[in-house]
Amino acid sequence: MSVYLNKGDEKIGKISDALVDEEGNFRYFVVDLGSWIFGKKVLMPVGRSRIDYQAERINI
Repeated sequence: MSVYLNKGDEKIGKISDALVDEEGNFRYFVVDLGSWIFGKKVLMPVGRSRIDYQAERINI
């Protein structure tokens, strides 16, 4: 799933993994920023994102 800034068209990366707690709840997405910021991977709290399942994208 692709990650975008706000609801704009600036794609900043893709979800490469997710971290869950002991109860199986999603807590963080691992976002691969690709060339956007030197190929880094960062953790993004699930609660700070808005998932648009129809558009297959996550807005932060």
